[in-house]
Amino acid sequence: MVSLVVLKWADDLVVAIQAELRSHASTDDLVRTINQIETDLKSAFPSAKWIFLEPELREHASHPLQIFWHRHVRHPARGS
Repeated sequence: MVSLVVLKWADDLVVAIQAELRSHASTDDLVRTINQIETDLKSAFPSAKWIFLEPELREHASHPLQIFWHRHVRHPARGS
């Protein structure tokens, strides 16, 4: 599952990605994978000056944007 948002800022792009990634043996391995994805995207899309990648766990099951919508937009918390 992947959620992608791309914003054009002058001549540059801001890219935000939330994606399911496979399990990694360590945090260092996960960071290396994220860095490689960002490097590959910047090589393929030079105008992408800012890339933000948030790894998502497969165990969350639902699409991240659906979860956000149901928790914060459709049924916002009342008072508190």
